[in-house]
Amino acid sequence: MTWLLTIAVSGGYQKVLRNFSEICSVIRSKAPTSEKVVIAFKPSIQSQLSNSNVGGWSKVCNQLYASLGSKYDVTVQFVRNHQLKESECLDLEKANQDQDTNEKTEHTSLSTDRLYDHVCMGGTFDRLHTGHKILLSTALIRTKQSLTVGVTGQNLLGKKTLTELIEPLDDRIQGVTDFLTDVNRDVELKISEIQDPFGPAIVDPQLECIVGSQETEKGCTAINEKRKEKGLSQLDIHCIELVEDVERRGPHEEEKISSSSMRSRILGQRLLKARK
Repeated sequence: MTWLLTIAVSGGYQKVLRNFSEICSVIRSKAPTSEKVVIAFKPSIQSQLSNSNVGGWSKVCNQLYASLGSKYDVTVQFVRNHQLKESECLDLEKANQDQDTNEKTEHTSLSTDRLYDHVCMGGTFDRLHTGHKILLSTALIRTKQSLTVGVTGQNLLGKKTLTELIEPLDDRIQGVTDFLTDVNRDVELKISEIQDPFGPAIVDPQLECIVGSQETEKGCTAINEKRKEKGLSQLDIHCIELVEDVERRGPHEEEKISSSSMRSRILGQRLLKARK
């Protein structure tokens, strides 16, 4: 089941940020935790995107995932899926005044806060969580034509925590595909297994930007070094901050949201069940 909130707003991402608390309040008071929560905008995010505001709209999406992702299975759509029946509509244009007057509505633009024809990224994407959604959305919102995603194969999982609990490759690829298609079905997706840390990022001459995290920035730099050796253009590197895990259960878990912590919890649940 899916619960769909449509937000009517013509004031751009600044209007959304000024009313951010109201948006979250509506979702928390009305959306069932048992259902998938989809957030769409009217007009759509995709129709409003430009080089001058892509960073701002990316901030909106990231804040929605970070604020709601611990309780809900959230998807923020760039292009509205009209096959879904609307559950609730929030018209920010009818609001008497903006609610969050202290909310920072301006976004400090980076050189990578712009639109690219071809973007790439990579990851393990085990048990798709809020951090993954922010990473994937950050890449997708900057993409006009195609997004290339490398999903780590079995031979790259050796140093991961509890590798035996990592989902099968096909399931991880399908999870990434389903999420990205749900967010924006108008972008070409090139999702495949990678058997080394570089994948297609070091051979595809069309690529212009790579999206990673604070943890993978060195890997992105290494990819550019390989591209330079091959005579290919350098990729712009856009890195997101790590997302704090508000459900962290102890020092044995990472401070950031991570699949490793999720696997540790699964192991704990299985051990408790076995003892009963």
